[in-house]
Parts: sequence; structure tokens; C-alpha cells
Amino acid sequence: CRIFIDWSKSSQTINYGTAAARTQSIGYFVASQLNWMFEIGQLDFDLVSIIGFSLGGHIGGFIGKSTRFLLNSIVALDPAGKIPSIAHKFD
Repeated sequence: CRIFIDWSKSSQTINYGTAAARTQSIGYFVASQLNWMFEIGQLDFDLVSIIGFSLGGHIGGFIGKSTRFLLNSIVALDPAGKIPSIAHKFD
């Protein structure tokens, strides 16, 4: 099973801070959907790997923080730097 998250509408802004701030809510939403899929027996977290590019790497991190079980892996390709408004949560 492959799930692709197209967050292009949320990421298309000239303000990096705005796009970065949206990553947390997107990650939490995706995690809630994965948790639901697990609850109805349609997902095995041992087989779930998250791959994100740039700010998508941050989304992957938020997904990992919000799922009920450990994921197989999270890979951030060319991860973006710290997100200023939420950077303190990672330190």
C-alpha cells in the first residue's frame, strides 16, 4: 500500500513561515488517518515508512510523533532547517 500526500496547495505561498507553520497540522491530520486505518485493520505500522522532501521531512516527523505506534522509518530528504515558530519543541 502506498499513500501519497499532496500538500501543494498548503505549501504554495511566498512566505516560508506560513508554509512551515502548516506542516504541523498536516502531519497531525495524516497521523489521525493512519491511526484510523490501523484501528479498522487496514494498516500495519511495522510496514509504514514515511519519506518527505524539505518541509515534507518535517511533516513526516509530526506524523511519527502523532501515531499510536512506532513507524518502520522516517526519511527526510534534504530537510528544511528549523521552523522558527516551533523550533523550541525540537531542542
